[in-house]
Amino acid sequence: MNTNPKFPLNEEEEQRKQALIKNLEEEIRTLLDNGRLSYRELNQMKNYLEVAEKADEFHKECGYDKVEPNTQYDIDWFIRFFDAASNVSNEDLQKIWAKMLAGETICKGCFSLRAIETLYNMSPDEACLFSKIADIII
Repeated sequence: MNTNPKFPLNEEEEQRKQALIKNLEEEIRTLLDNGRLSYRELNQMKNYLEVAEKADEFHKECGYDKVEPNTQYDIDWFIRFFDAASNVSNEDLQKIWAKMLAGETICKGCFSLRAIETLYNMSPDEACLFSKIADIII
């Protein structure tokens, strides 16, 4: 079943996706059962995957579905970003984090490490208010 109606998959793609999900779920269960993966790590992975998927959706909605192939990104920025974003389970906050990720991949260097730390330290209400103000200003 396609979870994103804006970007439909054909039948073959959907079958591959479902098979991959099943294999992934089995592997995760094995890792959890063997103690090689904690539930905290699993939750963090789910959180940053949600942020990454939302960022991808923002890209597609804005028409930025391709990144320049020769762009050199700052790996330290992405490590810091995903370390912080992995602790965010609130869907509204994940959308804000996704906008930051999408923005950084479109315009390298637009968001500083300090911006990551500032957003990380905001409550959901503060972040949503900040996002609304930024939308008005920008």
